[in-house]
Amino acid sequence: MAVDRVKNSLPALAGAAPLDGLGVVVDIFRRVLAIWRPHIEIEETYFSDQAVAGSMSPAEQADLNAAMSSHAQEHSGPPFLVLPFVLFNLADSDRSRMAESMPRQVVEELIPNEWYRRWETMRPFLLE
Repeated sequence: MAVDRVKNSLPALAGAAPLDGLGVVVDIFRRVLAIWRPHIEIEETYFSDQAVAGSMSPAEQADLNAAMSSHAQEHSGPPFLVLPFVLFNLADSDRSRMAESMPRQVVEELIPNEWYRRWETMRPFLLE
């Protein structure tokens, strides 16, 4: 798995020849990018709002969204990391829609205040 190869190359990045380790990481990311572009194109074609609306009723979409949300909640990491990551990696319009689906207390109090110290190290990697 690509993530494991990156993880295994970390000691080389901190060692005597960091450029060798960096070369491995760059090579892995190039391979991921080569796979990612065709994958995301297929996903955006077949799972666009228009494609879904043409194949599922609004009620079916709501049921599917509820099932996916339930599954994500059961299998994701701690909410103080997951929710800011999900929320702040969306474009503004999508972020607004996602925030509307979350409890107001989470969006307005927990994420920006109580949980902030726990997720702030991710901030440089977020779209916020």
